[in-house]
Amino acid sequence: MIRIDTYRQLSDKYDEAVRKLSAQHRQIGIWRLTAAVCVILGIYLIIKFETFIFMVIIILAILAFIFIVKWHDRIGKEKKIKNALHQINLDEIEFLSNKSIPFNNGHQYIEHQHAYAFDLDLFGDRSLFHHLNRTGTFIGRNTLAHSLMHPLNDEDIQHQQEAIREISGMLDWRQKLKALAIIHPDDSSILDYLATWSQEIRRIPKLIWITSHILPVLFALALVLLIIFKEPIYFNLLAILLIANLTIFGSEFKSFKKELSDISEIDKIVQKYASILQHIEAHSFGSTTLINAKKELLTEKYSAANAMRELAEILAKIDTVNNAMAVLFLSGSSQYHLFKLNALYEWKRKYGQNILQWFNLIGNIEMLSSYGNLFFNNPNFIFPEINHDFDLAFEDLGHPLIREDVRVTNDISFEDQPFIILTGSNMSGKSTFLRSLGISIVLTRAGAPICASRAVVHPMDVFVSMRLSDSLADSESFFYAEVKRLQQIMQHLTNHRAFILLDEILRGTNSDDKRKGTIEVIKKMVGKKAIGAIATHDLEVCKIVDLYPSYLVNRCFEVEIINNDLHFDYKLRPGICQNQSASFLMKKMQII
Repeated sequence: MIRIDTYRQLSDKYDEAVRKLSAQHRQIGIWRLTAAVCVILGIYLIIKFETFIFMVIIILAILAFIFIVKWHDRIGKEKKIKNALHQINLDEIEFLSNKSIPFNNGHQYIEHQHAYAFDLDLFGDRSLFHHLNRTGTFIGRNTLAHSLMHPLNDEDIQHQQEAIREISGMLDWRQKLKALAIIHPDDSSILDYLATWSQEIRRIPKLIWITSHILPVLFALALVLLIIFKEPIYFNLLAILLIANLTIFGSEFKSFKKELSDISEIDKIVQKYASILQHIEAHSFGSTTLINAKKELLTEKYSAANAMRELAEILAKIDTVNNAMAVLFLSGSSQYHLFKLNALYEWKRKYGQNILQWFNLIGNIEMLSSYGNLFFNNPNFIFPEINHDFDLAFEDLGHPLIREDVRVTNDISFEDQPFIILTGSNMSGKSTFLRSLGISIVLTRAGAPICASRAVVHPMDVFVSMRLSDSLADSESFFYAEVKRLQQIMQHLTNHRAFILLDEILRGTNSDDKRKGTIEVIKKMVGKKAIGAIATHDLEVCKIVDLYPSYLVNRCFEVEIINNDLHFDYKLRPGICQNQSASFLMKKMQII
């Protein structure tokens, strides 16, 4: 509730800021209109009275109008940012109040064949990603999804833990980062186009480039001569040079169109990423990961933010090529647009190869910000101690997506007996416990905090078989998909130890075949030194512990019948489950 109070205070603060900025924006809009009217009125008066003083009024009104337009745009942008910040805090309130999860759920990243992602519900509605995701860019979402499916090496895990700890405490900075990111939504098509576009480097033909320098000089000279001598010949010369300049411009018109085919979308995205980069570069970080990221953006040779702003300015100036009057006056006299096109080519040569690197760094920082938000919202979570001795133990382990007020935690250690046979009736908590284990190791391998009071983790590979689905496209049954997963696990265990989670395997066959197959799978996993747990309803399977007492152990979740009702405490116990709930529940519901 403390976090909700923080978000409510911030929401109220930004809501008030939006109201003030809205009023200011409206007032400046009136001034902008007034300045425009003054320009029009000044033109009318100078035409009517031909008095010099009205020319001064026009010039002053034009200067005032330009200043007010820029001021109006700046306030409008600030209003958008504050409004985004207001919505960000409302979303956190909604989330922590368990009313909704107003974030992208990552359904596009669902991968049925992944070793654990589908089985652990990493993506999709109410998934781990759905709860974690606080990114605002497409590349940020991709990076967060990638971090859950592709683990870090041990050294990077510890650096990432340090960075997440730091960024967790930077609430205002994190929220500003997201606000800047969501103002202009992006997607893969725009980013892919921008990445390709930035690598397409052309040159203006040499003859055209030389001529573009000579003709504007001749045009300026002819204009000076016309003003001094007022002879028709200079006017004719000026007209010829105007046509020559426009001809040179026209020779490169296809290049302009090619560069500006998606200028409106590119310009918005460039400005957005420039603002994000500036936000990152302006902050002083303390953790190694964030310091190194900033060093890649702010080097002795360049500032990534300034480079992107420079690109935005070049694009804005080139975009005036779509205005016929601008082309007539600017390109007809000075080859303005051709010089700006060359400036764009030069920018690409200088920075084009860096764009993807800069975007990936932004995505990485957004990923860290999402994990930092998880830690901020759950200050009782911890960062596991990393070891390389295959030690694995948790105290007060819980599922991070279950509300704290109803969450039940358990202690578990795999250090003495590395593999657990887990029994318990339906709804007793077996699957939730297995997912708690799997998600905790996945988060550990991403450098993120987990739901426990203490944890020692060897960040080993994870394989899970819990909810494989039929694949109609591949004409593959549930049973065959499960056997393929078990084959994948066994092949991996041949050369590497791994953490394995299995839930009621071989459901697609008869009970005797299932029991025999399950026992043989466990034996083979013991022989390959697998670490993990298998849940089963077949109590006969539990007897295999007697064959491997130093490697296997029985654990269970029990159910009690209290006042003619089922009662689950979701606490892990030693031994084999003694009570079953199916018959009781069916009798109570008058099914049998």
